[in-house]
Parts: sequence; C-alpha cells; structure tokens
Amino acid sequence: MIFRLKHFLDSYKSKRFLLVGLGIILFINIVVFPLFPRLFGVVISPNAILDLKFGYSQLDVQHLFDNLHKKGRHVYLLSTLFVDIPYLIFYSFYYAVLLNLLLDKKRLNSFRFLIIIPFCIGFFDLLENIGIISLLQNYSNLNNTLVSFSALATMLKWSFAIVTILSAIILFFTNERKARN
Repeated sequence: MIFRLKHFLDSYKSKRFLLVGLGIILFINIVVFPLFPRLFGVVISPNAILDLKFGYSQLDVQHLFDNLHKKGRHVYLLSTLFVDIPYLIFYSFYYAVLLNLLLDKKRLNSFRFLIIIPFCIGFFDLLENIGIISLLQNYSNLNNTLVSFSALATMLKWSFAIVTILSAIILFFTNERKARN
C-alpha cells in the first residue's frame, strides 16, 4: 500500500507543485479563512474557532455558538463545508508529497510510513468537521458526547500535524547538512 501511495505521490513532487501548493496553503490560511466570514458580515475571532484549539469543552462550544448568533453559526457551517473540507484534502496531499520528496532525497525508505501521517491529519480534521457540523446543527441541544468526540478529533489532528511538521523539518535539515559535507 505504501509503495502504491509513494508511486502516486512521485508524479506530483515537482518544485512547481511544491511552490504553488505552498502559495495555496498560505493564501487559504492568510486570506480565505479570515475573510470568508466577513463576506457575510460576520467577524469570527481566530481565538474562538474550535478548529484552532487543542481541545474544548461543552461550555466552550456553548459560549462560542451563543456569541456567534444565528448568522455566525450559519457562516461557520458554510466555512466548514465549503472551505475547510476541500482544504483538508489539499493540505493532506501536499504534505504527503513534501514528505515523500524529502524521504527520497535522503533515501530513507525505512521511514516511508511517514507519508501516511498527513492523511491522518486530514482524516481527523474530517472527523472534527463532521462533529462541528453536527454541533452547529444541534445548537439548541448540545450533546456532551459529540463535543468530546469533536474535541478528541481536534487533538488528534493537531498531534499528527505536529509530527508531520517536525518530520519535515528534521528531514529538511538533515538533507541540508548532508549536502554541505
């Protein structure tokens, strides 16, 4: 399975894809996520968004949803459906291509399993989004089990994201050190 995935990712590991992909990721994070709610006349503080927390409680969710009011909750739902879900597919793929490239440069086939980790981020991000969508749709009757499920998915997403970022940094700098010697 990993060999097939590696072969598929190999067809995308060009400098152009990596630069354009990085540009897309930066654009979505710097422009799209902050401005999307404003298109609908809603301001959502990044500090309040559940997706950006490492965990949250039912009280946190209730407080956020109360402060967003009906229009803000609707915009949060739209953002999750039409921005965050497509984005998680893209960034998972992008980071898998990046790790695949770095592993190829270092010739570390025994660490090839690392290319699966970005897809774990995407999987848990999807579970988180499904949970948040369900919470938004059941705002008047928040379920603590669903809040816990969503919070756990968020924590796992960020845990795999940290592993991915650290892996990429370590692989990048070990490649750089080898190239200088």
